Amino acid sequence: MSEPLAEAARRLHASAASTHGSIQLPETAFVERVLAIAGDDDGALDDLHACDLFVSHAAVLGDPCAVLDIDRRLREQIAAVVKTLGESRGFADDLEGELRDHVLAPRDGKPARLASYAGKGPLDGWLRVTITREALRARKQARRTDRPLDDDAELASAVTPELEYVKATYRDAFRAAFRTALGQLDDRQRNLIALHYGDGVGVEALGQMYRVHFSTVSRWIAAAREKLFDVTRDGMRAHVPGSDDELAEIMELLQSRLDVTISLFLRRDN
Repeated sequence: MSEPLAEAARRLHASAASTHGSIQLPETAFVERVLAIAGDDDGALDDLHACDLFVSHAAVLGDPCAVLDIDRRLREQIAAVVKTLGESRGFADDLEGELRDHVLAPRDGKPARLASYAGKGPLDGWLRVTITREALRARKQARRTDRPLDDDAELASAVTPELEYVKATYRDAFRAAFRTALGQLDDRQRNLIALHYGDGVGVEALGQMYRVHFSTVSRWIAAAREKLFDVTRDGMRAHVPGSDDELAEIMELLQSRLDVTISLFLRRDN
């Protein structure tokens, strides 16, 4: 354990405890959580949202005031997300009940979803992303109940026979390479890719979620797509026989339908 990091974590605890006087979280518990997040990175605490991490970790450990704080934040962010999506008050009420359990309660032997918050961005933003994904799943499920819909069939109709051949021939290699590429994206990039391609959230709605102009979101998504493509190409290189020209042709074909490929991959993996 790095003593300078531990001392910095103790100072953060003191500041957060002073800010949130009604919430009780032992210094030891907070310091252990911070050190688990930081690892050996001496600069990991520079951008840490320590007060938000203090509240979230206290809620995970069951402090009633922290739980009430998270509950209030959930209601506020649900209202904002539901308004953005144009859904009804009844939809919001149903979503609130589901999300309270999803975020705050352990499930299937796993810790509460809130335990994965690591203070790398504002807690309200983390909640907003979590809520949006759950809201889109709920809306998609409701629409399937009203009118059966085969998403894969709709997407597959836009896939060319050549792309189907490439995907069938190199399916396992592509899936492994693409999954590796997803793992190399940062948290924001993964969330944007999942929301935009997996759940169909438009750039304007994403801009409202992240409180930036939609053109900024477009640039973020473009950068994530480029990284996905580059890492996938590198991962495929060992599995494609022949020359680099053959690999280039395959990747050019995949790139031409990259949006469809990402959507299909995410929907089949979820």
